[in-house]
Amino acid sequence: MRFCVSPTPPGIDVLVVCDTKGKNYVFCITFFSLEFFKRILALDISSDKKGVNPKVVNFLGSMTYLSATADSSVTSYYHRRIDYATKVFGITLRLAGVVLLVVQLVQAGMKMADGGGWLSTNIVVGCLFAGLLIWVSRRSTIKNAVSKFALSTHRPSTKRYIYTIPFLLVVFILWAKIRIGPVSDEWRYVSSEGSISEYGTALAYLLVPVFGYPMVKLFRRQNRRLMSSLYFLFIAASFFVGMEEISWGQRLLGFEPPEVIARHNVQSELTLHNLSFYQNHLLKPVFILVGFIGASCWIALRYWQARQRLAAQQLAKTASEPASGRSTKLDLSYFFPDWPISSFFYPILIFGILADYTAYGRWYEFHAAADHEHWEFIMGLGVLLFVVVNFFRQARLHDSSKNNLTEQAAKAESC
Repeated sequence: MRFCVSPTPPGIDVLVVCDTKGKNYVFCITFFSLEFFKRILALDISSDKKGVNPKVVNFLGSMTYLSATADSSVTSYYHRRIDYATKVFGITLRLAGVVLLVVQLVQAGMKMADGGGWLSTNIVVGCLFAGLLIWVSRRSTIKNAVSKFALSTHRPSTKRYIYTIPFLLVVFILWAKIRIGPVSDEWRYVSSEGSISEYGTALAYLLVPVFGYPMVKLFRRQNRRLMSSLYFLFIAASFFVGMEEISWGQRLLGFEPPEVIARHNVQSELTLHNLSFYQNHLLKPVFILVGFIGASCWIALRYWQARQRLAAQQLAKTASEPASGRSTKLDLSYFFPDWPISSFFYPILIFGILADYTAYGRWYEFHAAADHEHWEFIMGLGVLLFVVVNFFRQARLHDSSKNNLTEQAAKAESC
């Protein structure tokens, strides 16, 4: 066995372990230093047909399988995407913190001008939260978090953690509602149009094109025009939804919509989803339908993946190349979220049915129509997370296929 260190983001060491057949396995060590791992290798390391000694793998619980590759340089495209994601999240968090801080200071100044007390709990909490956003937006902090997330998305434990996020958010929202008061003016303000949940939903959908467009470019580079076209339509739809959430900037810029639109809009805004006909007849069924599709489409995805593997195995019996189990034309895993993301669609499906089609909708002491903004935020967060996971997965698959082509060219030259 031999090992070498490949270039990685700061704070993460990668070890390439080679077995007797010359096949490399890349591991990420997050909690153990490289020097400590070298000492472990010196004490107990062996190789068999399956690769690395299972005892060593079990002992180093923080060691994560990344990919099978013969050259550590193939991860360069993957690392460029880590740098890209670091910049995007850093700028987003920094801007959000600055805007929130400015809003809190303006509110404090308005209260002082009115002769009232400017120091309130909401302003203090808002300023502290804004400072926290600015602090975590540091490049080193963001890059370390992004790198660890990107390397662990395939782990079963990480998938379980992702699956539980919506449940924790729902519990927190319901607890906050009971704590503040279900019918209080404070809760109506928290859940109203222009609340933090609505802007969070808009931000999630507007970030989808930021991560999705590099994927479109790579699909086009790989000559996968169908995937490129479909994914471009997907990110265009996400951009449309995000702009609809903020009324195409109407509240932020303060302009008035055209009279013909305001006349038929239930909120007098520059939006299509608030038009009278859509709001009264289609909005609720559409949200429930989207929630049902997002919560259950992983079943169709698993069926498609099984068919793809079966077709690849049958093709491998007559072809000299090994079966890859992945379609080169249409890959539904980029459009259908798997089961870890399905839970983000549960709240808008369940609470939509309870509020609109059951007796729960008549629980006026607890239910409010504005609560829908929170469930929309959870769904938007799931869509963004789904795209980010695929953003890194596409880079890994591209690097792996690039290395396979290099290996085939080397074998052809040797022959």
